[in-house]
Amino acid sequence: MSAARASDLRHQAFFAAIGSSTDGSPQFADRIAALVTLRMTDWVLGERHAPERRERRAVARRIDKVSDHDRRDALRTIAVSILDAPSVPPALCHYGRLLIRAGEYELAAAVYRSAADCALAIEDPTVASAEERRGFCLRQMGDLGAAYDAYARATLMASVYELREIELRAQVGVAGIRIAQGNFPAAAQLLDDAITATEGEPALRDVRGRALHGSGIVAHERGRYVAALNRYVDALQCLDRDGPSWYRIKCDMARALVEVGSLDAARSAFRSVSEDATDPSIRMLARVNLLDLALRLRDKPLFDRTCRELEGGELPPRLRAFYQLARGSGLIQFGMQDVGRHLLAEAYRSARRYGFHDAEFAADQALAKSQGLRRKEAAASKEAAASRAIRELQRVG
Repeated sequence: MSAARASDLRHQAFFAAIGSSTDGSPQFADRIAALVTLRMTDWVLGERHAPERRERRAVARRIDKVSDHDRRDALRTIAVSILDAPSVPPALCHYGRLLIRAGEYELAAAVYRSAADCALAIEDPTVASAEERRGFCLRQMGDLGAAYDAYARATLMASVYELREIELRAQVGVAGIRIAQGNFPAAAQLLDDAITATEGEPALRDVRGRALHGSGIVAHERGRYVAALNRYVDALQCLDRDGPSWYRIKCDMARALVEVGSLDAARSAFRSVSEDATDPSIRMLARVNLLDLALRLRDKPLFDRTCRELEGGELPPRLRAFYQLARGSGLIQFGMQDVGRHLLAEAYRSARRYGFHDAEFAADQALAKSQGLRRKEAAASKEAAASRAIRELQRVG
């Protein structure tokens, strides 16, 4: 494969994002600047000559057009670091974090791939953390097989460079894949091992919090809501307040509160996360959970308001499946059976396509329930029509 072709494949997500952007829009300028900056880093891989001054100036002009201050500074840092190869992977990883914060997981995965490739070419330990973050992005996108491969590479490189925290973070990431696949015993074992390995290790508090969070999710899915709440509380105490992981735990804690009957506290927590979280996908997660709560409360105004808040939002595949499940169930409950069943079928197909077995099972159960309801409605309709006809016959003699 030619160097140019390899570069194009590595940055394919940005080509696609540019193609879907309106020419002249802030998104278009941002993605063009990112693409030309990333392509300039390819020389680190030995695929191009070191960029000349005129090339760097052309890239700088593109970067100047980026409206977001943080992204503009991050791209400038990458461009400045070009002539100092060891500085390139950390600079790319910083830009990747900004993309994750915005919920742009596909673009972030592409940036982390560039960071990992650059780091591997110069034998830099950043390769391990870049692959771990890439695995996280791929998992959010629903590409579980590719995510597993990225976590495996992260584990290997973390072992080579003796980076215990990255190795454990990758292990927790694999547990997340197993949860999505509905393999709770395998997930529980991975998480328990991580919790044991981080006990009494202050330097590993963050990864310990992530492992405790995952363990809480497993307990929740097994119906052990009290155990889940205790795990979530322990996890929150390990993580920095107001970070993405902190908000995810707060959202899952609210889900468990729903199950133990503390509905007002759950509603307040979901609303807080939906308004305060910096990551748009986490705000969407809280709103999808509000949909589910609205069903339990039979609160149509809350259901309708939350549906409006979710309209037009870009949802990762797994969250989209659960959104379709919650909205479809709600529409059936509030009298729009046909549209609701269509959404449930969409949720089932989406979950099955990506291998989200827990979402697939939930959608299948909801579809079966809706079909049972449809049969009951049909039987009731027949009975009502027959009764009316009999009464009319009796009346006319």
